[in-house]
Amino acid sequence: MKLSSIASTFVFLLTLNFNALAKGGEETEIRNFGSELGSQIINLVNYPEFARNLMGSQEVIIHFTVDENYQIHMLDTQGSNARLSTYVKSMLEGKEVHTSTDRINKDFRIKLVFK
Repeated sequence: MKLSSIASTFVFLLTLNFNALAKGGEETEIRNFGSELGSQIINLVNYPEFARNLMGSQEVIIHFTVDENYQIHMLDTQGSNARLSTYVKSMLEGKEVHTSTDRINKDFRIKLVFK
């Protein structure tokens, strides 16, 4: 069971896509963002037991900001499974992360893929 959990987490790690909204609204991939903030997001979102039983891969797109106290504020979640979207939102709202000051109060979108 533990090996299965580790394998699931590994797949989850490999399938994260990181995007940030630029001022004009277009999405721009930021590789450094992924290594810095993305790894913190991964640590905050545990792979839920109920998601292991879902057929196929499930995606949740999260839209959030980080405030001046370095807390995540969820703006929106969209996904193929409402329960999973709600779960991800509850795992992240108000959690503290560490990021550079130039990312404070900017909008970010991350697509999480659960396989």
